Amino acid sequence: MTDDGLFAIGQVEEDGAVRLCGYLQSVPISTRKRFAFQFIVEWEFSECQPNGLPSRIEYEQAVALQNMIKTPLESDGEGLLAIISTGNGYRELYFYCRDPQLLARRFNDAIKGRALPVELHAGSDPDWKVYEEFKAPFTQSTEA
Repeated sequence: MTDDGLFAIGQVEEDGAVRLCGYLQSVPISTRKRFAFQFIVEWEFSECQPNGLPSRIEYEQAVALQNMIKTPLESDGEGLLAIISTGNGYRELYFYCRDPQLLARRFNDAIKGRALPVELHAGSDPDWKVYEEFKAPFTQSTEA
């Protein structure tokens, strides 16, 4: 596990597959209360290595998408990128927000009609359960 200041970064290995993970280390209660919804951007890789990770080219494309959308989706305090997961054939970006439809519009504006291998998902998560479940394997090992 490494730490880039805001995001804790690590990996999980199961049955020969690797998942690279990043999550915000600390999210204040006031922020959690403001953002009751998730907006998930899921990039499906066309080819994966045997360990479930993408080729370098596809990984770089997925990171470029992340860099392209992060600022517009987080602008005006309307969203917060809280989880990044890469593995099992996907890169998933989990934003927490107040209005998933607003983030969907901002996403579409940011990509400017580019055809990308992505799906968008939204759902309610007022207690941030997905976030807590995602970071649990990392925080339990450091607290033991």
